[in-house]
Amino acid sequence: MKYDAVLVLGRGVYKDGSIPESAKSTIEKAVELYKNGEAGRVIFSGRWTYSIDYTPPQTEAKAMADYASSLGLPNQAILLEEKSYTTVSNAYFIKKEFLIPNNWRRVVLVSVHPMDKRAHYVLNVVFGSEYVCDLVTCDFVFPPDALKEKEKKEAEKIIIAREFYAHHKINPGDHETIFRITNEDLEKNWRKS
Repeated sequence: MKYDAVLVLGRGVYKDGSIPESAKSTIEKAVELYKNGEAGRVIFSGRWTYSIDYTPPQTEAKAMADYASSLGLPNQAILLEEKSYTTVSNAYFIKKEFLIPNNWRRVVLVSVHPMDKRAHYVLNVVFGSEYVCDLVTCDFVFPPDALKEKEKKEAEKIIIAREFYAHHKINPGDHETIFRITNEDLEKNWRKS
């Protein structure tokens, strides 16, 4: 197998526990990679974002895993990370709970454009150079107006992330420091809003 695991990060979970079409597309691609023998397991990552004002009936990871099961992904191939609430925490908990304990070094992230580049960048910073994290973008396409807005926001977010890591002189792979300072910054800015 080419990879130790396929990674699928949460794309949201609605009040009724269902997931967006963009999430379904990433899950479909992850299941395809598994069925093609690219990896022996899929890690679904996400509790739910810190910015929602409701508590969903299940985590993003569980909702995604349920959908993957309906597509024929066997239970023994499903791993859940259900603590994360940001892209940094997705990467942190995946690394701490699965990559380090199992000595897994090669993963592939399945994402959706335009979130793919920032998510891939963040995972590479958190994982560090000892890990290979490839990127596969699924076929999902947002409607033109939504796509344009999301591309603009994602371009801004990746610039902010790069500046943030440069300002704090982050060493790629220092997941503990990255997680700590990101949470401190998030809490500080969340209190302001």
